Amino acid sequence: MKKFLLSITTLLFITTIAFGQTNVAPGDGTLNAAIKAAASGDVLVLENGAAYVERTDSVYVIDKVLTIKSQDSAGEMPVLTFEVDSNAVGSANFFLLNEGATLTLDGLKFYGMVDVVNEFSNVNDFIVLGGGTAGSVTILNCYFHDAVGWMLEGGDGGSMENITIDNTVVSNCKGGPHFKDGDLTGKISVTNSTFMNLSDRFLRAQSGDAEGYVDHCTVYNVDGKRIIMAKGNDKVWVVTNTIFSTFTGSTDEGNIRPGNNEADSLSHCILFSGPDLHGDWDTVVAVSTEDPMFTDAANGDLTLMDGSPALAMASDGGAIGDPRWAPKAATGPTTAAPTPTHSADDVISIFSDAYTAIEGLDLNPNWGQATATSQVSIEGNNTLQMLGLNYQGIDFDPNHQDVSEMDYLHLDYWTSNSIALNIFLISPGPVETPHTLTVPTDGNWVSVDIPLSAFSPVNLTDLFQFKFDGNGDIYIDNLYFHGDMSTSVEEEIIPEMYSLEQNYPNPFNPTTTISFSLPEQGFTTLSVYNALGEIVEELVSETLNAGRYNVEFNAADLSSGIYFYSIQSNDFIQTSKMILMK
Repeated sequence: MKKFLLSITTLLFITTIAFGQTNVAPGDGTLNAAIKAAASGDVLVLENGAAYVERTDSVYVIDKVLTIKSQDSAGEMPVLTFEVDSNAVGSANFFLLNEGATLTLDGLKFYGMVDVVNEFSNVNDFIVLGGGTAGSVTILNCYFHDAVGWMLEGGDGGSMENITIDNTVVSNCKGGPHFKDGDLTGKISVTNSTFMNLSDRFLRAQSGDAEGYVDHCTVYNVDGKRIIMAKGNDKVWVVTNTIFSTFTGSTDEGNIRPGNNEADSLSHCILFSGPDLHGDWDTVVAVSTEDPMFTDAANGDLTLMDGSPALAMASDGGAIGDPRWAPKAATGPTTAAPTPTHSADDVISIFSDAYTAIEGLDLNPNWGQATATSQVSIEGNNTLQMLGLNYQGIDFDPNHQDVSEMDYLHLDYWTSNSIALNIFLISPGPVETPHTLTVPTDGNWVSVDIPLSAFSPVNLTDLFQFKFDGNGDIYIDNLYFHGDMSTSVEEEIIPEMYSLEQNYPNPFNPTTTISFSLPEQGFTTLSVYNALGEIVEELVSETLNAGRYNVEFNAADLSSGIYFYSIQSNDFIQTSKMILMK
């Protein structure tokens, strides 16, 4: 395989952009090398959406003041994983904090990979305190998931001053900060965060003497002896505006236990299905045991449903729990969806002002759905509006459609508040297959062309229904089938600018389609790389005319993981990420 040369120097993993701030290129070992080379006070900047893998060392050692952050907090998080040989090193930890360490993490995703087949090591703890005296840990806008141990393990014999956690999600591990033997001496603050599917506890600060503050958190599904354990602390603990739901462990003395201070307080909280208070809380105000009414907790959607007692229970009159799960105010698009450019001779239309729709359509069949569906006009364009989506159908039985000569399903959609959206094709049986759409759309219409092969094993010669499911308020337009896009859509329509679109479907298994547009003729390459920067397939390497192109990538011979595809045509260069999930 060819190497993708990220730099002509041997220091390809580091590009200094300002004193003390360093861009770290994705790949194997690049972050570890950057950490070792950094001076105290440095900031390491990771590329949005990129993969950072460690296959040599079993831990990142921190012995300085260091910040590791994403390039853009509003963009897709960089993904950090360990893939060390479990036979050689045993389990891995992401960070070991030694004497003098102060660590800030901002906008990062940590995946404690479990890969028994390839004998990769399970990540034990995400962060471990060593035997010395560390400063503080600050965790902002991060996501930690799937590890054997703790988000932050206090270790044995070390000490730390402060822990700050904000706008972070922790799932599928033992729990959050855990100090049983190591000392926590300053303050622990956990705000605007979610901890879910924990095998032990949310928070333990039993050693040292730390002040505690928990505000606007959602804690769901804890299976251990405690949810909070602050026994032994003499400083004040305050827990407020927080949801504790579903405790399946066992204890005989209350699973939310404060320290020893007479001012310890718990207020404006829900304790539902198992959580209960230890008797040492001095002040308990506005506590409910009602169901918080999550949308689909079993599948990770903790959005508060209409009618939830949590919606107006906070000390400020708003919703309690992590703010990310509060329903977003509904808004609608102010501009119409893009005008389609496919030839009408090559289209079977379901809903679009640009084409004649098939006969016998029912855009709002009575399937018992809660969704409020109607047609609205946006800049004179008819648009399908689905408010409060749970599921919604489109029925054209008995006018079944044979779309086997078509290649793609086109769809324009817009949403400001959905966090889950799927579209299904349905043939008799019924046989139905979903395709997941990326949401929300950040105030823009999103146009997708989904390969019909993605809906296998639906019978494409005998379709009679569509279905949407998910949540939020959805706007749909230009829903139709069309033919091959491997050349420009219409030769007389020249794209105004270069573009490389997100592959669809994504994640995929094993085929996906990559679309791009060229405003002028030029020699063009489209290549796929693995996380090491090695070319795994060259999809295009030829002179192409101006137009829109669609290229299928088949990854049947590749293993699951993160891959990158990169286009170069004349002076245009762009790279995007895709995920193969087998």
